Amino acid sequence: MKTKRKCVLDNKVYIFIRDNAKLLIWHYYFTHNGDQFRGSTGHRDVGDATVAAISRYKAVRDGEVLVQTTRTSFKDVAERWLKVNGTNRDIANKRKAVEKFFIPYFHDVLKLADIGKIRQSHLTDYIEWRRAYHTTGPGSQNLKKGYKRDGKRVQANAQSYGVPKNDTLNRENQNLNQIIAFAKKEGFIDSRNLAHIDKLDSDGDVRPAFTSQQCDTLIKMAMDRMGEDRGKHIQAQRKSLYNFVVLLRYTGLRPHEGLNLQWADIDLDRSRFDIKKGKTGKRVVPMAFPELIAMFRQMLVDQTVDGVSPTGFLFTNPNGKRVGSFKTSFETLVQACGFKSDDPKGYSFYSFRHHLATYLTGVGLPDGLSVQIMGTSRRMMDAHYDHSNASAVLEWFDNRRGPLRMQAWFRWSMELVRCFRWVVMGCWSWGEDSREICWSVIFQEIKIPDETPIDSSFVWDFSWQI
Repeated sequence: MKTKRKCVLDNKVYIFIRDNAKLLIWHYYFTHNGDQFRGSTGHRDVGDATVAAISRYKAVRDGEVLVQTTRTSFKDVAERWLKVNGTNRDIANKRKAVEKFFIPYFHDVLKLADIGKIRQSHLTDYIEWRRAYHTTGPGSQNLKKGYKRDGKRVQANAQSYGVPKNDTLNRENQNLNQIIAFAKKEGFIDSRNLAHIDKLDSDGDVRPAFTSQQCDTLIKMAMDRMGEDRGKHIQAQRKSLYNFVVLLRYTGLRPHEGLNLQWADIDLDRSRFDIKKGKTGKRVVPMAFPELIAMFRQMLVDQTVDGVSPTGFLFTNPNGKRVGSFKTSFETLVQACGFKSDDPKGYSFYSFRHHLATYLTGVGLPDGLSVQIMGTSRRMMDAHYDHSNASAVLEWFDNRRGPLRMQAWFRWSMELVRCFRWVVMGCWSWGEDSREICWSVIFQEIKIPDETPIDSSFVWDFSWQI
């Protein structure tokens, strides 16, 4: 077997390619501080391969990458991968997956001291461990959480989760595959032993959506509960919940987007606000409903102290810190309304988001504007958010039956007036027989709208009364 070899930097850095290589990609190797580095340049062109090899050498020399040793742990590579992707807009979710799931399993449970030894069976076992994380695994043990309230330490139930959906696992597994590919690129994994998690079958279901009537009932119930005499702390909490429900009902925000809103993001003069840390990046959301604008103005009045407008987060605890979650109090509100869903996960704040997406589709808002408001994609709107069905169609017509009926009667009245003017101006001097013919002509002239059933005898009675 022959190998093409070429020195590209002062007898320090070499690139090579084997004659029997299937992809004809150049590889590099060099030595630094006694450690030997080998890996793929990822290029077929010798010029591009040279640049990549020299860049790799300088990165190692300047300490910008991990120093390769005989063994490099999964944890070290994963943390390095996070650092490299630090400017990624989804870095928060990537960091959560790495620190909460990947490192605890591969480093603590599997004790994988050498990432080069990761195998397909390890990934299969990880999926099973991840599925059970919140039910029987480590996540099921965090039953209580503590926080301070009025100077006292209070224990509350921690947020609970079930078995993750395949769609959730697919998003996380993309990061795991990227870490393994990154390790290969860094030269820590032999490409012949490269493990990979295949995409799991999509769940194919959507979260339950509230109807318009349910949304109105929730808002009314939240308002009524605000008036109950349950103490200053409870009343303040319920008022915040009411405002949060109104916000999500008329904007379709994700819960964390609403909780992260700050007064600097709100522009009441232009009826809009900014989402600066959304799941899909930044976007501008219009205040398209008067109820939403009224809620913002009332919040501004309530949080203005001694003429000083509020700053910081919109939703805060009595200690001034941002509210962590309304999940428990919202579940209590849904139960108080008596709402039940066939979906095992039941209704959640996302049900408002699904309701608004269906509503925007029903009123005919262009898809491009809908996805901009919702901060999602057309594919996600079609696959997960649009709940248009027979009930939604009936609701759409119920909301418009009154205006359509009024419009139809108005058009019929105008036709009748036009015909009456025609009679008065040109036909009244005729005899009785001629007038009878005239009314027959009028009846033919009147264009009664199809959507307005009218008894023809009414037209005849009305004509003879004239």
